[in-house]
Amino acid sequence: MVHDCCVEYEIVLGNGELVTASSTQNSDLFYAIAASYGSLGIITLIKLNLILVKDFVQLTYHKVSSFNEAINLINLKTREEINFIDGIMFSKNCGVVMTGNFADKNKLPVSTFTSPVDEWFYLHANKILEKYNEHKELIPITDYLFRYDRGAFWMGRHGLQVLKIPFNRCMRFIFNNICKTRVIARLANEINISQHFFIQDFNIPRKHAQKFLETIDKELRIYPIWICPLKPGKYDRLSANCIVTDLVFNIGVWGEAAKEFSGFIKLNKNFERIAFELGGRKMLYAHQYYSWDDFWKVYDLKWYNSLRHKYHANDTLSTIYEKTKVSERYKPSILGGVWNYIKSPFNIKIS
Repeated sequence: MVHDCCVEYEIVLGNGELVTASSTQNSDLFYAIAASYGSLGIITLIKLNLILVKDFVQLTYHKVSSFNEAINLINLKTREEINFIDGIMFSKNCGVVMTGNFADKNKLPVSTFTSPVDEWFYLHANKILEKYNEHKELIPITDYLFRYDRGAFWMGRHGLQVLKIPFNRCMRFIFNNICKTRVIARLANEINISQHFFIQDFNIPRKHAQKFLETIDKELRIYPIWICPLKPGKYDRLSANCIVTDLVFNIGVWGEAAKEFSGFIKLNKNFERIAFELGGRKMLYAHQYYSWDDFWKVYDLKWYNSLRHKYHANDTLSTIYEKTKVSERYKPSILGGVWNYIKSPFNIKIS
């Protein structure tokens, strides 16, 4: 996770005090701040570890034909010397696991994904599966790191559909500027259509990943599905990654829910329950519908309250439950949302 790269934070507490947190100074706050959503303090400065990179990533696409094959291959590859790995399941019986390493320019073909004329990455990967069981190529480092930005993985397709824009390469080129992840997320918030879509990331222990994927196939029928293996957390107790396992499988499920509001809530609560029963957690950037009691079955309330008291959060900062709980229905408005986006004062580039 990103916070695993961080070695020190500067944090403004609820009483205005400025403190430093690291593994040796205010260590309880250092480990708790990850995934606390500003409920313990506001991070204003981060010191983090960096690594040397090369100009390219040499990416290998491995075709898989089942959930089980994808999980076993990911489990195998994470034990090898690789820099990058993730996977996409396009259906129950077709997917790809992608492994990458830093590389210099060589004779392999080069693919790019940041130009308006480039194909969206997931569409590119799907086309490769139609031709090869295994394929290697070079991707410039920036294009690799931002490969899912254009199209917001694949949610950009739904965004174009909402705006009544045909989904073809010509339209993706013309409307390239509104197909970036940040723009799509802002438009979704302004239009208030998020409750029409199931947008969740679940972190599941390796031994239960296949069962969870099969449940998604049975109950949701949402594809593609993103799979990203992660090292489990240990001290970051609010993180979705703090799970007792040898390997965490982050499973991203993003697509149209096709449910009325009551059914939408029921669907979300059902998957919250399933993830908990399988020893997993959901990432709280997304909608959460836990009851108070169910939420604190996942997390340690006594520990959390002691930190809020110690670091002066109680009187000024909302709790993590208050910050992430969805308690009302949002009425969508496409025209109103687009207008709010256009007139928004937040079109600011920070240099």
